[in-house]
Formats: sequence, C-alpha cells, structure tokens
Amino acid sequence: AATFALSAALVARVPALLLQSERRVGSGHWRDLAEGVSAVRASRALVCVLVAWSITMLASGLVNVAEVFLARRTYDAGDFGFGLLWTGSGIGLVLSGLVAAPLVEKRVTSAYVGFLLCFALGIAIAAAAPDVWVGALAMVVAGFGNGGAVVANITLVQRGAPDYVRGRAFT
Repeated sequence: AATFALSAALVARVPALLLQSERRVGSGHWRDLAEGVSAVRASRALVCVLVAWSITMLASGLVNVAEVFLARRTYDAGDFGFGLLWTGSGIGLVLSGLVAAPLVEKRVTSAYVGFLLCFALGIAIAAAAPDVWVGALAMVVAGFGNGGAVVANITLVQRGAPDYVRGRAFT
C-alpha cells in the first residue's frame, strides 16, 4: 500500500500538460480498433503473442481457481498453503525479472518457448506434488516461466508493431 501511495504522490506532481499529446492521437474508436487488428494480422510476432498468450491466460485462470482447492483439499494446508503457493509464484516472478531481459534480448523466440514450457512444467509439478512445500517450489518454477514469458510478450510487441499503433496492438 505504501509503494502505491508513493507512486500516486509522484505521479500527482507531474503537470497535466505533460501528460497530454499536442495533437489528437486517435482517429476514433472503430478506426483505432481496426488499425490495431490490422497491425496484429500483419505481424507474425503479434499473431504469436495473441494466440500463445490467450491460451496461456485461459489456462492460468483455471489454475488460479484450482490453486485454492489444491492447497486446501489436496495438500490439506488451508489458507497458509494457498498463501505459500502464491509466495512461491511471486518469488519466481521476481527471479525472472532479474534475468529474463538479457535472455529475451538474445533470442526472443526460443526464450519465449522456454519460459512458456517452464510455466507449464511448474504447474504440472505443483499438481502432482505430494505436499504444499514441494508445490510451493514448483510454483517458483511456474512464476519464473510466467514472468519471463511476459518480458518476451512485451519484446515481441515492441518489435512487431510500429510506434504509432503499438498501444492498440498491445491491447
């Protein structure tokens, strides 16, 4: 909460004029949407991100719901176990944040595939783990893959979309 409050205080100090473009950026909602869709369709990198990340997010949503039952029923670890699984995932996210950028910069495609496989492997190991402690370690692996894949996603979007349409393509 304190870091969010500090961020809000810093942003509030930026003059409103600096947060606005000198000219209107968009061409209307539907035209902007069409430009974004066209940019995605024209770039293999963007189509890759759209398909791969859509599947990943669907699966991730299912995993998020299942984690509660995994911690409470399968591991019999209650709220503590659920918190431990999320802590493991968070640790993995932090670790990948420290190392993902150089890996992605060198070979974005193979890094993306590797991170997605790491994400999936971590989830699979957590699902088969005999207890919450092994499950939490597996979630470190999953979090590492998740965080690295996000860095690869952003890199692919930055490389695949022209500047003027990047925000619409990313969305």
